[in-house]
Amino acid sequence: MLEKVPLHPILFALFPILTAYTSLIFYVLPDELVFPVILNLSVCALLFGIWYAILRHVRRAAIVTSVSVLLIFTFDALAIVVNRTLKSMNVEGNDAFYVIPYVLIAGLIISVFVKSKNEFTLLTKFLNIISLVLVVGNVGYVIMHEVEIQSKLKEVREWQSKDLASIKLVAQKDNPDIYYIILDAFGRTEVLNEVYNYDNGEFVKQLEKRGFTVAKSSRSNYQVTILSLPSALNIEYLSPVEKIMGRDSIDNVILCRLIQRNNVTQALKKIGYRFESMRSGYAPTDYIPEADDNIGSPFGNIFHLAFARGTIIGPFQRYLDFMGNAARNTRTYALNHPEEFISKPSPKFSLIHILIPHPPFLFNEDGSPIVIDQISLAEAYTKEKYVGQVKFIQNRILTFVDALQKDGRKKVIIIQGDHGPAIQEKPDAPPSDAFLNERFRILNAYYLPESDLNRGSEKANSGPSATGADTETTTTSSTPSLISSAPAESPNDRGDGRTVYDTITPVNSFRVVFNKYFDAKLPLLEDKLYFSPTATPFAFEDITKRVKP
Repeated sequence: MLEKVPLHPILFALFPILTAYTSLIFYVLPDELVFPVILNLSVCALLFGIWYAILRHVRRAAIVTSVSVLLIFTFDALAIVVNRTLKSMNVEGNDAFYVIPYVLIAGLIISVFVKSKNEFTLLTKFLNIISLVLVVGNVGYVIMHEVEIQSKLKEVREWQSKDLASIKLVAQKDNPDIYYIILDAFGRTEVLNEVYNYDNGEFVKQLEKRGFTVAKSSRSNYQVTILSLPSALNIEYLSPVEKIMGRDSIDNVILCRLIQRNNVTQALKKIGYRFESMRSGYAPTDYIPEADDNIGSPFGNIFHLAFARGTIIGPFQRYLDFMGNAARNTRTYALNHPEEFISKPSPKFSLIHILIPHPPFLFNEDGSPIVIDQISLAEAYTKEKYVGQVKFIQNRILTFVDALQKDGRKKVIIIQGDHGPAIQEKPDAPPSDAFLNERFRILNAYYLPESDLNRGSEKANSGPSATGADTETTTTSSTPSLISSAPAESPNDRGDGRTVYDTITPVNSFRVVFNKYFDAKLPLLEDKLYFSPTATPFAFEDITKRVKP
């Protein structure tokens, strides 16, 4: 069978995707394989159809198809070798220049097979075996990793379930729509002033003019998105996950799953909420299986774009900017189409994760494009480009908020940086106080219309100083829970558990919302900050006292 049935074109089409995926298996999700697998198999089928129409011979057409597929998807690997060789000779390489000789060589190889009258039974068998080994090896690694993750995930879900049982939401007659807008890497006003020499005070004033309470001394609980979002969306610190995974673990996939299935959305679904998520381009928030709708462009995924950059079309990115355009459309989709969220049935919870002003830097201040050669979240921060994207997103967010507020339905809007920027040093370096104060101080703004619950006894929270002064509420649930009930050092500075206070951190954001609108009676947690190196995300160090409130 291996001599007669040519399976290798299909397997060679799958191989580069699986290789790219396994190289990033600790950071991406299996869902991200779907689109490139479908695309590669479609390209493979098209090529085979063309070559079969020309050659009228299955095995020869299959061999030429495999050669074509491999040449398309291995271009970058060969270009890297050439560039490194040239660099060692102090010569700057350019991938686009390699395309012409590459295509000529490819054409020569293909012509040999096209002209040959050989039946190629032995070569077919050899290619089938080689491609099968390559694919099976990668698939086996993916399966082994998934089995290990599922074992850990079972323990994590048990932790989540205990906490979820303690979140008792009381549905109201006019449950508000809730918009949670994460502006990735948006630093606090002091950070922008001190580090980037930019004053965004007018933006803060405009938010307050629209009824927002801006927490003047807010900080993030963690320094990266993959830690900050799971904590905020599960209204809890990640110390239980640290115990399950171990401090030396390098695997982020559990954290991705904690974002995709979280206690905020689960609790809201129990009282009839829909869950709408915007495709962000970032693995955990790009496509969420738990969401009722994943709104936005499916073509801006970072993994997909990076994979495309490694093919023979990659060198033309700098001239055509196709990856930049895809990434821009994805990041601004919600801002360009607010009606798609507004039109969804109420009550709804909308998760809108916007990878701006975080690198890669795609926009100038006026919204005009910055053409980039590669898409990478690891692009270095620069003052001019970061400030440009801050100015761009501030203007767009105000317009988006205006569109939301024109809708007559009651709504809660949270606009929050998941962490700050990082121009001062790399996150993996031993953190200095300067870096921590840049990275942890965040924008955090809340639009919280007055609740019908105990309306007369609550303080209005429509100004910058609304903090409340009552004692904390306590949970009345008798269900065992891992939710902490440690009191604040100064409880009067943190309101009554249903109002925003100046030093609030994201872990308490939805505790306040749930207490205010759904009578949840959740205690506020002590606002703490944890740093961990990117390489070992669970090796947490309490750095609360090192970051200015």
